[in-house]
Amino acid sequence: MLEKELFEKELLSSAQIKAIQQQQLANERSLLRELRLMLYIGVLLLSSGISYFTYLNIDSAGHLVLQALLAAAIGLCTYFIHKNTEPYSPLKFESAHPYLDHVLLLQGLLIGTLLIYLLVYYEWTTEADAWSSFLCAILFLFMAYRYDHRGLLSIGITALVAGFGLSISPVNWVQGDWMEGDLLPVTAIVLGISFYSIDHQLKRASIKAHFSFLIQLYAYLLFYGGAFGLYANSKYWQLDSWPFALSFCILALAIAYFNWVRKQFLFFLFSTLSAFINSIIFLALALSEDSILLLVYFIPISCIAFARLLLKNKNHFKS
Repeated sequence: MLEKELFEKELLSSAQIKAIQQQQLANERSLLRELRLMLYIGVLLLSSGISYFTYLNIDSAGHLVLQALLAAAIGLCTYFIHKNTEPYSPLKFESAHPYLDHVLLLQGLLIGTLLIYLLVYYEWTTEADAWSSFLCAILFLFMAYRYDHRGLLSIGITALVAGFGLSISPVNWVQGDWMEGDLLPVTAIVLGISFYSIDHQLKRASIKAHFSFLIQLYAYLLFYGGAFGLYANSKYWQLDSWPFALSFCILALAIAYFNWVRKQFLFFLFSTLSAFINSIIFLALALSEDSILLLVYFIPISCIAFARLLLKNKNHFKS
């Protein structure tokens, strides 16, 4: 090594060599995350390619042949998982095989592809659409908790929510176009509260406590999205809803304070944003036309106060 030669020539001291080695170790970068991300993308592309191949060759290859190929691929994944999996544990554990997580994800996506194929082939899409979502949700949630897989947990929760007629993502929640119908906002609120309650009970029982963040993320999105859905729904908008806006603003502030104490920045941000929007709605409904200009001052003052709060306590969520 160059450092050793310089040390032998007495051009570097042992302390300088040690400092150089520490600097080299500090500059090392692991490619594990990048490689795992590429593998996950590869699994998604593979499952998409299989689905597209199935669609293109329905007439030429035959339905039963394609169904058999999908079932065979699922069987191979099942054999690999059974051979390399660890016994169930309620705690977090690492996969015994480096590719086990990717095979689990591939198996779940293939099962979903085969299920949709069967529904379309036998023309059950109208009658069994919701039930197929519930069936996929049960399967994915079981696999997520059995094999400790966050990706399958996310897919399972999404399928469960879809069974109730909801689609959810942070983008749709912000845009406000993620639900239609009179009862869907109420359903979303009930689901959000249910998810949070279930997560609380699972944490108390020490069952996959590291899943808590993801479950709570869905709970908050559903709860706040459902609340804003009440405003978007004309049935509720015709009511004198300023008391609801005020009460929900107070509730959101209380939840924000709760997450401030727990040092959960993302949920604190969700709750604060919800309280801010509800306060604007409350002022717009409660103030007279002559006083509505107060909103022009309220909005920038609130934003500045929130920014000062974060800057003053910038290390609060790090500790």
